[in-house]
Amino acid sequence: RPFTYHELIEELKNYKVHSREEEKKAEMEVKNKLDGLEKERHQLKLRESSLMDDLKKSNKSARNQELETIKAKDENAKLRAELEAMKEKFNRMQQETEEAKKTVE
Repeated sequence: RPFTYHELIEELKNYKVHSREEEKKAEMEVKNKLDGLEKERHQLKLRESSLMDDLKKSNKSARNQELETIKAKDENAKLRAELEAMKEKFNRMQQETEEAKKTVE
């Protein structure tokens, strides 16, 4: 038998209530997913910040090591120059000593 006008109105109201419940449920699912994504984004930002700090420390350490290497090379060069000067002085003194011996003889 066909629905009466009042039965149709009642069915429509039930449908609307059911649709609103489904809509609210869907909204809650979306909200929960967004909350989850927001938490994940926050965790990723914290991780990124931590990694950037580690990178800065690493770069600073590498720079310091590079500076130490440069200082060591400079010191090495100075010591070599000093050694070379001492060798020349020693050779001159030895030569002078040889000449003095010849003069005495």
